[in-house]
Amino acid sequence: PLEMLTRIGMFSMAEGLIKARYDRQLLKEDATELAKILQIDTMRLKRLRKMDCPGITELKWMQLEKMSNTIWPDEMISDFGKANVKPRDLQFLPHKCMTVVQIWNYLKKQEKLSDISMDTLLGTWDDYLSMAGSMKMDVQNSMIFKPKNLKDAHDELVIIKNTEGMEKEAKKLEKKFPKVNAQLAKLKKFEYRNGKFQIVAPQKVLDIVREGRILQHCVHTCDYYFSRITSDESYLFFLRKSDRPDMPWYTLEVEPSGNIRQKRTT
Repeated sequence: PLEMLTRIGMFSMAEGLIKARYDRQLLKEDATELAKILQIDTMRLKRLRKMDCPGITELKWMQLEKMSNTIWPDEMISDFGKANVKPRDLQFLPHKCMTVVQIWNYLKKQEKLSDISMDTLLGTWDDYLSMAGSMKMDVQNSMIFKPKNLKDAHDELVIIKNTEGMEKEAKKLEKKFPKVNAQLAKLKKFEYRNGKFQIVAPQKVLDIVREGRILQHCVHTCDYYFSRITSDESYLFFLRKSDRPDMPWYTLEVEPSGNIRQKRTT
């Protein structure tokens, strides 16, 4: 088959067959015609030849298309090939929740929203559904298994997972620094919003713990921050993007003079 493929200019597929781990199910080696060797038909072979450098991934989609007795858009097969998305990569999705074409259209839309590649988005989707399942969410519900913005939905579940048990941590800190919540209440008047960004003041110790957990820095684990708040030496504020005011981005330590002593993010 290598010689046959190179003769018709399908060099990428020939190279893929040489480099790939041997798969006895991929080719029918006792056949004599190239289409039959590739386990597709003549029309599908013609469609493959028209694609831009088709490889083994495109072939696997063509084989599945033939086995399923259907016709999928060539653009979809080509997109999956370029992203190296194989049929088995979609097995994590809830059974029969979407057609292959619907999955492709959804991933294309998410690519535009997040500027993340299709193969990376599949990993994000798999991780999101795994977290949703562990939280007893109904992953068969279309609103759950295909959120409008996959990356945002994934990040929100990460926040929930990372903040498990934070109430207990916050109560310990409140007991150790009983004046902090009262001090934080005075900061509300300093909140500010201008265009793309805004300054948010923590209302209670729990907000600071949540901020530190999500951004994975030390603001909630170092006692001196709470001591400074108690003594009016410095305060904590959250810098957020205005379109996502609840999503932690930067934590600021600000002195009463307005001088920013520190800024911390992930």
